[in-house]
Amino acid sequence: TNKLNAEKANEVRDYIKKYLMHFHKLKGMSYQMLSRYPESLKEQQLYLKLAEEIKSIKDIGAAYTYIAYNHREMEDYKTALQYNTKALAILSNTPFRGSYANALCGKSTLFYDLELSADSAMLFLQQGLEIYKEIGDFNNYTNGVLSLCEQKFKASKQHDCGIWLNSISEYINEFENPSQQAQY
Repeated sequence: TNKLNAEKANEVRDYIKKYLMHFHKLKGMSYQMLSRYPESLKEQQLYLKLAEEIKSIKDIGAAYTYIAYNHREMEDYKTALQYNTKALAILSNTPFRGSYANALCGKSTLFYDLELSADSAMLFLQQGLEIYKEIGDFNNYTNGVLSLCEQKFKASKQHDCGIWLNSISEYINEFENPSQQAQY
């Protein structure tokens, strides 16, 4: 019975860690929405710590992506690139396509913000968009298309923006029964 009690205690501990992990993730996201990046970073670091403890590849990669985002917003681009690279490495060749797409889009934003390579920034974003469309994440797909067109206009490569914008027209004009709202 001691062995059974120990197993049950471990199951309960893992269950609690899983929900505590998601709590820190959501709390960090809430701080991001409020542009309170140091507080968000702290929460995402706690999210990462718990994700590592329970060995959740999807959550480790997502935490790296959120941490990279916060560092980018705080203009610590070197650290942002390091965490983004970690996110892409851990999420590549996994079934967690949406998380991988988020990391690709994060890399695109870093390249765009730092003006490293407009072509690379657009390529990373287009790769993320393909995944969003493939998995049916039309909210991120819509926001990503708008970002892509912004990047294309800045690079004077707007010739195919009409095609991209037409690909999201049905999602933008969903006023009668909106299931999601795109923020841009």
